[in-house]
Amino acid sequence: MKKALLMPLLSMPSGHHQVADALAAYFQREAPTIVCEKAELLSYALGKLESIVCFFYTAWIHRFPRTYSRLYRYAAYRHKQASPRFRSYELFFLKPMQRILSEQKPDIVLCTHCLPSYLASRLKRKGLLSIPVVNVYTDFFVNDVWGIEGIDLHFVPDQHIKHMLLERGVSERQIVVTGIPVHPHITDKAESRGASAPLNVLVCGGSLGAGFMKRLIQQASPGGNVRYIVLCGKNRRLYEELAALRSDFVIPLPYISSREEMNRLYDHIDLVLTKPGGVTVSECLIKGIPIIVYHALPGQEEINLQHLLRLGLAVHWHDWAEGHVEERIHALCSSGSELAQWRARMTRYRQQLARHELSDAIRRMIR
Repeated sequence: MKKALLMPLLSMPSGHHQVADALAAYFQREAPTIVCEKAELLSYALGKLESIVCFFYTAWIHRFPRTYSRLYRYAAYRHKQASPRFRSYELFFLKPMQRILSEQKPDIVLCTHCLPSYLASRLKRKGLLSIPVVNVYTDFFVNDVWGIEGIDLHFVPDQHIKHMLLERGVSERQIVVTGIPVHPHITDKAESRGASAPLNVLVCGGSLGAGFMKRLIQQASPGGNVRYIVLCGKNRRLYEELAALRSDFVIPLPYISSREEMNRLYDHIDLVLTKPGGVTVSECLIKGIPIIVYHALPGQEEINLQHLLRLGLAVHWHDWAEGHVEERIHALCSSGSELAQWRARMTRYRQQLARHELSDAIRRMIR
């Protein structure tokens, strides 16, 4: 039996973990001779301190978003052509990374976060790691921390990222345009439901229930023309506050771990109001559901949003607090030509993906 080691970062629920779980599900279904294990570097290196890191990370993003955004762009997104060095990461995490690899003895490493990728790249360049390493990108861009040199395979979200890697010297045979991997239980686009009354609108805030979902619902003033299905994630307080409304048109849901359940839910949705997290957006693109971005967390999500807008795959409602939310939803869903153009762009996006090649590429590397 061959072993694949999946490496996200931080123990809290995130897109990095969802992509790692999606990869494991692909291998279980299509390459059952590959055993998947997941290792989280910060918990391994820091122990109980990792939970403190998670707390300060989320507090920083929500309380000082501009500061986080500026620092993220300065430190990790400066469009450098040469691979930068992050000596502090090497100082604190290179030895723990080596210990994980020594203990796990994998046949291949798949990084769903940039830090393990960077460390694996450094080990490969030092001649201390010989097994294949795969970058699995979980956003619609590549920040400067991702390792590039020494990485054997890249699963990229679209042709734009493929061309960027080609410009940085990566061989075309090392790049597979898979999209951001979503769980195989998230099936391709279902048939359009057509106009319905009321419209079903899914409101998402990520696994932590972050964002301004409560304010958004209050601003929408549900009047019966739209049913808002709100994914509250791990935010118990938000769930209880929305449930206390006892409204037939505001349906709060707790964290949904089952991708089969999410797939069934998506099949009844007309429109999604969401943050531009990589996994949520990718699931909606696979399902062919129009995407409205109402809020973006600083850093990664801001850059995701810019890319999605360039491709015409999402619309940004930055002014939703001014009102008329429900009217705008109806205007959009009743615009046949606009929806047709939108769905055509989503179809073109899906057509570039080679999702079926994901597990085949892995099998070829660890024969």
